[in-house]
Order: sequence, then C-alpha cells, then structure tokens
Amino acid sequence: LGDEAMASWLNLVPGQSVAVWYPDDVYYHERILLWRCSDDLWMILTPDGDMYVEDLRCAGGDGPTKMKIKGVDFTYWSRVGGRAYKFREHPTAEDFRAHVRAAREELEGEPGYDASWLPTHVMDQKGALVDASAFLGTALVRRRIVRKGPLGSGAPPAPEGKLWLSAEHFGDRTIGDIVDVNPSTDFAFGGQVAQEDEGGDARTLYLDFDNQGTRYKSWKTLVQECKDFTYSDWPHEGPATTMHMIKAMERQGGDPKGWLEIWCLIEALWLGGTFDQLNLPVLSSFETLSRRVAAIVEAYSQGPSSAPDWSSARLITGYKGPEDIVMPQLKTWVARRGKEEADLHQARNRVKELRRGTQVADEGADAVADGSLPAGARPKPKAKGPLHVPRYLFLYLSWSYARPSELLRCCIACLVAPSARVTEYWSLVLNPEESGNPSKVGEYDDSGLVQGAGNRPLWDFEYSDFLSCFNQVQKRGRWKSHKSVARYEKSGRLAMNFNSLGFYLMDLFAGSGGVAKAVRKLGFTAKEWDLLWGAKFDLVKPEVLKRVRSDIRSGYVLGAMLAPPCLSFSAARDRASAIRTAEYPWGVPDFYLKQKDRNSLHEGNRLFESVIQVIRWLDDLSLPWILEHPRSSKCWLLPPVQALLKSSHTFVVHTDMCQWGTRWKRPTTLLTGNVDSQNLQRLHRLCHGHSGVCSRTSSTHFVLSGLAPGQVPWTQVSHEHPKKLCDALAFALTAVYHVDPPAQPLRTRPFGKWLGRL
Repeated sequence: LGDEAMASWLNLVPGQSVAVWYPDDVYYHERILLWRCSDDLWMILTPDGDMYVEDLRCAGGDGPTKMKIKGVDFTYWSRVGGRAYKFREHPTAEDFRAHVRAAREELEGEPGYDASWLPTHVMDQKGALVDASAFLGTALVRRRIVRKGPLGSGAPPAPEGKLWLSAEHFGDRTIGDIVDVNPSTDFAFGGQVAQEDEGGDARTLYLDFDNQGTRYKSWKTLVQECKDFTYSDWPHEGPATTMHMIKAMERQGGDPKGWLEIWCLIEALWLGGTFDQLNLPVLSSFETLSRRVAAIVEAYSQGPSSAPDWSSARLITGYKGPEDIVMPQLKTWVARRGKEEADLHQARNRVKELRRGTQVADEGADAVADGSLPAGARPKPKAKGPLHVPRYLFLYLSWSYARPSELLRCCIACLVAPSARVTEYWSLVLNPEESGNPSKVGEYDDSGLVQGAGNRPLWDFEYSDFLSCFNQVQKRGRWKSHKSVARYEKSGRLAMNFNSLGFYLMDLFAGSGGVAKAVRKLGFTAKEWDLLWGAKFDLVKPEVLKRVRSDIRSGYVLGAMLAPPCLSFSAARDRASAIRTAEYPWGVPDFYLKQKDRNSLHEGNRLFESVIQVIRWLDDLSLPWILEHPRSSKCWLLPPVQALLKSSHTFVVHTDMCQWGTRWKRPTTLLTGNVDSQNLQRLHRLCHGHSGVCSRTSSTHFVLSGLAPGQVPWTQVSHEHPKKLCDALAFALTAVYHVDPPAQPLRTRPFGKWLGRL
C-alpha cells in the first residue's frame, strides 16, 4: 500500500462503506464496517445481512485482494471500476446501532480482539462523520453490568470538579440531589441499590438513565423487570395480554419500534415502557392498546392486505359502541314493526294505482268546469312504458345485474347521485332496509337521489310490460336467451391481441420446461431459462439478470416459477460432509472445507442470491411467483428466505410428489408470493401412508438412489415436475389473469365440436 492508501486504511471508522474484490469472483462486494477487531481485522456487514470478521489487508487467501473506500477512492458506485453487489438500502441509524451491539458481543470471544479500542467518530447514512458517543449512545458505552452477573469493584469517587447526583427517589433523596458516596460501602457495580418493596406501586418501575443522563430504559430490560398481577376488578374480559405481547415482540423483533414502526399504538406502548417506565401488564390503558394491536394483527393475518378480516376485532377489543345503548329486544321489535309498516305502505300504493284511472277522468272534468281547458279537451294520460323501459334495461343488463323484481321495487330515493367524498359513480340502492323487503339472501341496502318525491315509484310499468319490450329486443338482436350475450364477446381476438403485446410468464431453472408448456396450454406465452441451453440463460451471470430485471420492470412479465437445483443445499449432501448448518446456512467457515466443497458452496450461494434478487423485483410490482425446493433443503434456513416466510404476502404449501403420479415421495415445499390462497388449495397434496407405503397407490415408495436408464442419477430425474403438478402450478400463477368461461359452451355447425374461451 502507498502512503495515502495506508493512511486511509488506518483511519477507517465504523459505518464506512468499502468495496472489496475476491479473486474467485467477477464483481465488487459492498461491505459496511461495524467494529474493529484488531489492526487488520474488522467485523463487517454484507448486503445479505451477514456479519463476520474480514481481513482487510488485501493479502489474498480467504480475504479480498483489493479494497476501495467509498468517499476516498470513489464517490459513486458506477465509478468503482466494475459491477458491484451492494446494499439496496443502507441500514437506518437504529439498525446500525443494533448491528454494532451485536458485533461487539460476537467479538468478545474472538482471539486478538482489542476491547479497549473506542472510535471518536462514526460515519452516518449520509456519509458524514459524527461524534461516536452522540451517535451510538448505549451501543458504545454500557451504563451498567447486568444485575445477575458477578459483583465488580466498588464505584470510583467522583472525578475532580464532578459531583454524584441522585438518579432516583429513595429515602429522603429526590432526583438531582447532590449526594456523598463512599465507594467502599455505598455502591457496587451489579449490586441492588434499594430492596424491592412488595407493597409498593405495581404500576411503575425503577427509573433508568442512559450514559448522557437522558431518561431511558431499554426494551429488553423493561421486559425483564415487568411483572403481571391479577385484580378482581380488572375491567377487561378474558386473559390479560400485554405481558405476552411485549415478550413476543422482544423475542421476535427486538422492540416494538423495530417490529411495527409506523403505528401510533406502538409508539404509545414503546414510550410507556422506555420513557415512562411503567409496569405495562397491570395497566388497563395499555391492555386496551395491546388488544387493539392484536385486533389489527389478527385482521391482516386472516385476510389479504387489501381486504383485512375484522370479524374478530369486536370480541378481541371488547368494543362497546353507541349502538349498544339500544336494547337487543328493542331492535327485534323495531325490525318486526318496520316490516309491518312497510307492508301497509305497499298495500296503500297498490290501492292508489287502482284508483288512478278514475282520478284522471275526475281531474279533466274539474278543469273543464273551471275554464282552464277548452271544451272537448282531455288531459293526456302519462306516457307509460317505452321511455322508461330502456332505462330499466340499461340498469338491468349493463349496470346493476339485479333481479327484475328488485329493480321494480326501487323508488326514486334508491337512485343516488355521485358524491365527492364517497364515489364518482351513480349508485342504486337495492332492497333498502326501511322497506322491510330483503333480497333472497337476506341482504339490505345501498343509496339514492333524483328529482321527485322519495316514495314515488321509479318505474311506471309492471313486469309483464317489461317482458313484452324485452322480447322485442331479443327478436331484433336475434338472441335465443340471456346467455347468448356472452357469445358475442370477441374472446378470440382479445386473446390474439393480448399475446401480441409480448406479455409472458417466466419459467426459471426450467429443466424440461414442464411449467412453461402448461402455461402455453392455458393460452399464455412463456419463456424458459436454464443453464442447459447455454451461457445466455445462466441466471448467475449479471448480464442475464440485467435482462430479466429489464423485462420485469418493463411490465412484460406476468409472473415467475423458480425451481433452482439443490446443489449444496440438499440434505443428502451431508452424507459426505456437512457444509451448511442451521448456524451457518450460507456455509461453514472455509478452513473446514476442501476446495471442491468451497466451489460447490460458492456456486449454491450465488445461485440463491440471484433467486432472492428476482423475487424482490417481482415483489416490487406485486407479481405472482412460486419458489420450489425439497422440504429438507437447507435453503429454507437462509435469512432472506426466512424473511420471505414471515412476510404477509407469502404462503407456504407442502406437497408430496407421489400424489402427483411419481413412484417416489420426495416431500416438497412451495413458497408462493402475491398468489391468492384460494388458488393454492389444489397444490396441497400430502401422502398419508406409513412405513414407506404410498397412500395413493398402496405400494412402497421408490428410493432415489443409484442410476436411472441412460446412466442419469435418480435424484436428477426426480427434479422434473410431474405433468399434473405443472398444470396446477401454471393455473395458480396465471389465475389472476383468467377470463371466466361462458355458462355453456357453444356447439358450432357443421363440426359439432365444443368451443371454450381462452
């Protein structure tokens, strides 16, 4: 290294981004420095979320051979000197502090770790150097030893010019009072300042402060200190939930801010624990917040994000609304009485209709007698039928799809004008609740507005008049029935135009292309990628991935099927030597491996990095995708895959290949994203046989060992999906684009074959 390069290398600080180059790779890798282990070793963070110690001397071996410092050797990643695998988004300040804490804990056991080293500055997200103490806070200097640890030495006396101040209320002291401390008798690290008072206030905890004197208690400490009590006058029904929820949050996400960051409810819960330092489980107000959070989580776990299911929210929250003022028996009586009045109102309207003919003659006679009309003139009766029937047909056929009897019962008040705050379309209220006439399925209501009295009938004709006019329309249109309307749709031309636009479904790692063939049978276009067809289809290569990303972001891709080969992720691979474990899903440390195993591990990692990248691009546009791998595969342990398994837009389906027609069982897991769960039910087929016997054929499962005809391993043959499974996968991936078929197929002349729509 030159003098300038050596100076830059020695002045590395936490938070700084560097680009490293490995001799067996084809692009740079971004690394974020977390903490220095020794002069030449740093704990680093990778774009995949991994943390490990890296040798930055660029001496080769297992470490990089080249390193460039962002902001020193280059400013923009486009100028780094080649392709780069970098962070999609840099960690937030809070995430970076958490990574620093974790890095320091891991380094405690590292040989040669310089525990006395503390940085004066760190680099923030914007690339600016900031004071390390102010930025890292408690992640830099721990305020106290864990209380259950061994006792340390006595507290040191206050330095020259400094004073000890009381941090809590105890005895005759209040917060901020100057106190004299005897190091030998008063305080010791790890000791307890005051004995716990069993008869004290259960609502509050002892106050804690951070290293800068700011009132703060970490969420982990809060959970450890909280206690739950029961009270006979507890206002909530059912079990208390706050203690369970705060413990679950601490174990799964650290603290509520990292678990559900944007919710106001979580903000209140977090401040109540970390700042107010309250014993949350015994407070009724926080029980209300906890139940509201539980109701939201339950709603979004039971339904899709676009339509959460709130059916259990009222019971979970114990909600009591204004409507509870009304006695249930009174509601029943009102509904019954309302139906009686509606029936009476309809009977009166029918009587008025019968009397209308005589009223017209009486009104004409009165007009002649008053001189308002010339002798011999007769008032014209109101036009009936033809002018209103087209409106009725428009609503019936093209707009509402309501039953004829429902439309005929509508009044003017049932037609609702657009509202700027509700909808931009005209609305029609069918079966209004005040009429007392529900639909055939027992439903009420919608809305309406038009000139005229609200109780005036919207139509001036009966059902017989409608049938007469509709029969004439059928004759002019040469329709044989209502279903004939569907036969006039130009479905063939629509499908032709759709395919000409270039939309297609991706079959990645396609093998023989079984899923792509099934997609084409459904009338869609499909394209296959697999290394078997040459380097242009190698999904590990950056230029191939670039083309895939371009197609996805251009809107031409309808979805993707991903079935990567097992390679080093196979559980059968462990028979020789285990190169992946639950602790090291990306691979055990290199010094345990042979060169052949290193190559296999590296190839598998690059393959799944490409898979995860493609899935992220598909998720950006909410496009459907399915990832297939054996149930015992180590790929399900990878952190990015674990994050997908916990995501709200994904579903997991288990299936066994023997249920799709193969002789072998081969338990398989399908991870799906942006696919409706109803379209995945057909994929769930499990073998319920015992002792190696298939529940479908009652025969013993074929063991995948040895070579198949053609000297091909049986394990490789089993990777090909059965035809029935390919059909089910193709249907699930394209279900959102399907067009409903007509109610009946059309028999054509003279061939007499049945035609269906694509």
